[in-house]
Amino acid sequence: MNPTLAICENEGEVAEEVRITVFHEVAHYFGIDDEELRELGWS
Repeated sequence: MNPTLAICENEGEVAEEVRITVFHEVAHYFGIDDEELRELGWS
């Protein structure tokens, strides 16, 4: 089973997890590392 689907109870939660993941990966593309993401509350 897909890990995202396994931790989510409904479509709204899946959408939120996808939004967070996309934001996280785009941030990495622009050079923001995990430490900075944690400071911003995104990791």
